[in-house]
Amino acid sequence: MRLEPTVRIRRATTADAPGYARCVGGLFAEDAGTRDDTIDQTWPAREAARHLLANLSDPSQLFLTAEAGTDVGGILWGRISPPDPLRTADKATLLSMYVSPPLRNRGVGTRLLSAFTDWARGHGVTRLSVTAHADNADATRFYRRHGFTPYHLTLEAGLAP
Repeated sequence: MRLEPTVRIRRATTADAPGYARCVGGLFAEDAGTRDDTIDQTWPAREAARHLLANLSDPSQLFLTAEAGTDVGGILWGRISPPDPLRTADKATLLSMYVSPPLRNRGVGTRLLSAFTDWARGHGVTRLSVTAHADNADATRFYRRHGFTPYHLTLEAGLAP
């Protein structure tokens, strides 16, 4: 009988850069890469680890990992935006979240989101935001189940050269 590893949600460290990049690559391959032909599929391999390392110490950003055994099996990246002349409240935006297929449907995404929510609340934030591709029914269902509701709709059109 094989025991599944315990999944621990924690802040990312510099040592997580390769696993972070691997998860971002998975996110691009499964989500944006299948829905947006302008996404550079090579970005994760080239830049994701560097992106993590460059922003890890920024207190307005949060990088979480879902650690399964010794592997990074999920990630979350979020950021706090201060009020501006139009919006009068701080907002925490969940920019990326990915859970590897073997860890899905085990509550890992919920735990990542909960840790993000706690972090935002601890910074006095009163509003959360996330975007998902319009045809990503699984993501939309997940976020709705956790209290997110539609706020605005972005439409795009391609232009002929």
